[in-house]
Amino acid sequence: MSEIVVVPNGYVRFISSMGTDLDIVNDARQSYDVEHKELTKDDEGLINFLVKHRHGTPFEGAEFKFQIKAPLPVAREWMRHRWASYNEVSGRYVKQTLGFYEPDVAAIRTQVGKPGHYTYESIEDMEVQAKVAILFNKSYNRSHADYEKLLKLGVAKELARNVLAQGMFTKFMYKTNARGLMNFLSLRNDDRAMYETRLKSISFLPIAGGGYMQAPYEEINTEQYKDMVGRLKRPKLNIGIEDTGKELDKFCDTEVCEV
Repeated sequence: MSEIVVVPNGYVRFISSMGTDLDIVNDARQSYDVEHKELTKDDEGLINFLVKHRHGTPFEGAEFKFQIKAPLPVAREWMRHRWASYNEVSGRYVKQTLGFYEPDVAAIRTQVGKPGHYTYESIEDMEVQAKVAILFNKSYNRSHADYEKLLKLGVAKELARNVLAQGMFTKFMYKTNARGLMNFLSLRNDDRAMYETRLKSISFLPIAGGGYMQAPYEEINTEQYKDMVGRLKRPKLNIGIEDTGKELDKFCDTEVCEV
């Protein structure tokens, strides 16, 4: 079982996987009632073809399971990806002891621009950084102390947990197929995704392998990449609604996008 630590005190832990590259290509060839016993060079080419032409269904036959420890806001964004199943630690049944997320210096940032069209910039002022760290720590200590007081008064855990700070950690099991995982990575590694979520999604890359040594992969050089990017067209997301003249942010309907 592999584990990678991301953000202070959080982690992505690989639990298990089902299927291999061979399963993917055999699922793809099911239409022709063909099955291979071993992975061939043609099979590797087929996987590249499937990814390039966005034939995602064969990847749904391969599954991955992870355990995640993440701050509550990260978990809630994560669970918007409904092409997966989740089981989370319940504050109704167990005492909250997973701690709180205290951002490192690189994560302390300010938001610049208007909603839907903004960027984040690091706060370099060391005095401000110190004040941020102190305020986070004070807030967490105060909320945890109040939580403990409520429990000592006999208040049920499911009620007492409401005083805990939003930055508390949670832990959950995450199971998804290869298509859903590629969708998650493509969205959450975007420069505009939340910093903490990007750290989580990037961390999947070295441990989501198992029997999938080749998929999804397509060799490409710089010139080909620039040519493909140049041919991309921004979708018109405002069809049927009033044109406000503002640029709309990138999104996928219900955050479930085609691979």
